[in-house]
Amino acid sequence: MVESLLALAAAEQSPAPAIRRPITTVDVIPAAIERAALAFPGRHITLEQPPEPRLVLADAARLRRALGALLDNALTYSAAPSPVVLRVEATADGGTAIHVIDQGPGIPSEEHGRIFERLQRGRAALRSDHRGAGAGLALCRRLVEEEGGRGMDFSAMLPRFEKRHRS
Repeated sequence: MVESLLALAAAEQSPAPAIRRPITTVDVIPAAIERAALAFPGRHITLEQPPEPRLVLADAARLRRALGALLDNALTYSAAPSPVVLRVEATADGGTAIHVIDQGPGIPSEEHGRIFERLQRGRAALRSDHRGAGAGLALCRRLVEEEGGRGMDFSAMLPRFEKRHRS
């Protein structure tokens, strides 16, 4: 909780410049899954991805942190042993979508507009025994948007990497 609050405050105050470079989903996803598995022993995360890794232009550290926040949220609010799936797929525009799918209680539609705002938690989260400050999803959204992507439905949508030709 404290780590998420500090990371969000740092991102809002003086965001470090992104170090964007071509990376593949294989460069970041295994580390995010491994970290989540260490934080939630006994929980299983299934990875569904195309046979060929997806190439994106992103800051690997920021993307790992964003995926970590999504996985943390999914594992926190879905009861063990329910499955958590991280799915990677191509989008219609050639980009890459990374979805985190869980069997948690869900978020009522009237809360969708604010759940990714700073220090906001859903009503179900407030009634639960789970501690949180409402910083994880806000941080995730900020990191994904700083990468030129968008993330609203617990998915991170990343733009396609285009190789530029030098003249």
